[in-house]
Amino acid sequence: MTQYLITTRSTFQSMLFQWLCTQDFERIDGWFLPNSSSKLLSSSKSEFGRIESGVIIFTDTNLISSMEQIGFLFQQASKVDFSHTNILRSIIHHACL
Repeated sequence: MTQYLITTRSTFQSMLFQWLCTQDFERIDGWFLPNSSSKLLSSSKSEFGRIESGVIIFTDTNLISSMEQIGFLFQQASKVDFSHTNILRSIIHHACL
């Protein structure tokens, strides 16, 4: 993935984050379709996600992703010595502020 594509994707994700009024964190999944693959979307009037080399399509938003015990959330929490209980309490506490 080129630096341009990474930066552009991050910009679109930030816009979605604000549009959805998300306050803490969110995982946004999607796909990049190069111009040769994006002809199926040519009927869409929206320019959102369109870049010179193709289209970025966001397909799924997860407010709390990877809730399985070996998921990303718990792996990252363990790196700062948070237990499963600690990280879940922290998420609930911050969501209720």
